[in-house]
Amino acid sequence: MLKRKLPTEIHVLDLFCGSGMRLKMLARRHPKRNFVGVDHFKTGGIEPPPNLHFVQQDVLEFLRSIKQAGTVHQVNIDYGVHHPGTDKRKELFAHIAQLLPPRGSLHVTTYNRQESRPSAADPERLKREIEAAGLKLFKEAPANISTSHSQFLVENSRKSTRLWFKKPRETRV
Repeated sequence: MLKRKLPTEIHVLDLFCGSGMRLKMLARRHPKRNFVGVDHFKTGGIEPPPNLHFVQQDVLEFLRSIKQAGTVHQVNIDYGVHHPGTDKRKELFAHIAQLLPPRGSLHVTTYNRQESRPSAADPERLKREIEAAGLKLFKEAPANISTSHSQFLVENSRKSTRLWFKKPRETRV
């Protein structure tokens, strides 16, 4: 459900944004930047600031609907990369790579390998899948989540990895 028209330039696109609380905080801190959060669940809470737009839609359907390449500067996926399933992640990463301009970035936070979800959470597998879409890994670190987040996230921060990718500059022929 879209209440306002999306901006033509999106500075931060947060996929599988959940409640969108983190995005609301960022949007208030950076009022001149445009933020968009997408999740198939309805976001809760107070009315977002004018530079923040929430879209209640399947993430892949939303990405398929954006036709203009290079319109998103940064894409965030925090703990949601397993939602589309391994069979649809290739399409997810291909759409993201198309939307990013050269030097645009993708930030992914994922659980490390766990017995409950080994294939969906494996950072090594994600790195291969994302690099196959044309994005290059430039930083990897344990996810350091502040204690202001829920206890669940704090406890799982030791079990999580944050990956940063960049779209390479276009080479001239």
